[in-house]
Amino acid sequence: MKLLFASKIMSLLSPDPKIGGLEISHDSVRYVSVRNLKSVTQASVKLAPKTIVNGEIKERRKLFEALVKLQKRVSPKGKTVHVNLILSSFLVFTQAFNTPDLEGEDLKEAIDLNLQGLSPQDIENNYYDWQEIGKATDGTNLELLGAFANNKIVDQYTSILFQAGFDVSSIEFPGAAIARLLKDRWSQDSKKANYLVVYTNSEGVLLLIIKNDALYFNHFNAWKDLLKNPEEKIEFEHIQQFFKQDLQKVLNFYHGKTKHRIEKAVILSPFFEYDISQLLEKEFRVEAVELSIPDLPVTPPWFPVLGACLRGLIPRSKDVYISLGKSNIQQGYYHSKSLSFIKMWRKISVTTLLFMILSFAGLDFLLLQTQLNQGLDELGGATLTYQEEYNNYQTRAEEFNSLIATIEKVEKEETPFSPVIENVRTHAAGLATINRIFFDKQNSVILINANSNSEITALEFKKSLEEDPYFTNINLPLSNIKSQPDGTVSLSLTLNIRAQLKEIPTPETR
Repeated sequence: MKLLFASKIMSLLSPDPKIGGLEISHDSVRYVSVRNLKSVTQASVKLAPKTIVNGEIKERRKLFEALVKLQKRVSPKGKTVHVNLILSSFLVFTQAFNTPDLEGEDLKEAIDLNLQGLSPQDIENNYYDWQEIGKATDGTNLELLGAFANNKIVDQYTSILFQAGFDVSSIEFPGAAIARLLKDRWSQDSKKANYLVVYTNSEGVLLLIIKNDALYFNHFNAWKDLLKNPEEKIEFEHIQQFFKQDLQKVLNFYHGKTKHRIEKAVILSPFFEYDISQLLEKEFRVEAVELSIPDLPVTPPWFPVLGACLRGLIPRSKDVYISLGKSNIQQGYYHSKSLSFIKMWRKISVTTLLFMILSFAGLDFLLLQTQLNQGLDELGGATLTYQEEYNNYQTRAEEFNSLIATIEKVEKEETPFSPVIENVRTHAAGLATINRIFFDKQNSVILINANSNSEITALEFKKSLEEDPYFTNINLPLSNIKSQPDGTVSLSLTLNIRAQLKEIPTPETR
């Protein structure tokens, strides 16, 4: 469980480039990519006649133009398209063989010796590879399938594909791709099934034997070998004759190798499907079973390229299928994966940096907003304080005004004292020196303490006050006239105010 989780994490950190399937036949180039194992993208471009003959490129420029057109369709942005390439069945020779179940380098040497012996031509002129079928019938040996293709022809394909914007991740043949499609996507009642596959397309008839869900036998016959005249229209009679001659040999071969007979067959053909089914059941006692791949609704001509596309969904570390190319053919894939890794981390770095910038900007804005809100709160509090102070000042002002009004009212009701003093001093001029004047507001009585030169001048001061019509009850007892050491006398007299101050004129206005 931990390894699965770690694998998912690594796939996220270093995502694999998408790999589609690409088939180049004599009449067209087909491309398929699958997303989520259900969404199928298909694209194809027809080839001009004789662009490819018997699998070999005859018109390089025409093939290049078709591939460029296809590349633009599947990658509008011009990015490199990674593909698993399907070579024509014309170009591939296959053979099953057994080898001792050894370990490490011993197994590798044993396999290489077998492949060198099986090669249809000088091994140095071929690309070759193998894949496991399973345990041999004796239970002690491994059963393997070897495949060979001319390296010069293969290099021509990979070169022109590279120039057209494609990167080849693996190279295989229709039989291998169809076997994978049936194993991965065909819902069967039993696992490790053994059955015959009949596949027809515009190039010829392909017979496959699937053993333990792996490709065991791959035999191709071109239409040109079945027709006396290449321009002749294909009729069922041609297929019928081929089956009677070759299919029985195939069935006998399988029975001789495994001691088992083929009982079921899958027919993948755009034409004569019913007739072929009837022929197999009547002539060879082989039951034709229906192929159902409901989640991948494609027609038989697209099955090989779809199988190649499914190979692209296999992690590179777990891809153990045949690939007929240079040993470093996957370097482009791993280079693209490295670039994808670098680009992804560059995006992550930029995104992280932008996130940090936005986070700090957001935090700064939040702090600024908080400070602003605090300032507004303080301003609101200050406004409230100022309002309270204003109200206090207004209250005090009202109290002060009220006090002033009260004072004014009192002043209006009481006798002003300053004019009285001035009036007294006017009468004392030349007669007495005023020391103190006490004013009893409640009784309107004035007490005057003064000094005079003599008793006579003191009495004259009293007389002057008595002559003032606004003073009354002037009282200066002789006992209040006292001699001083300096020859002067001190006196103390009282008097009453006869009228309000406003009615008392000063001596200047009298």
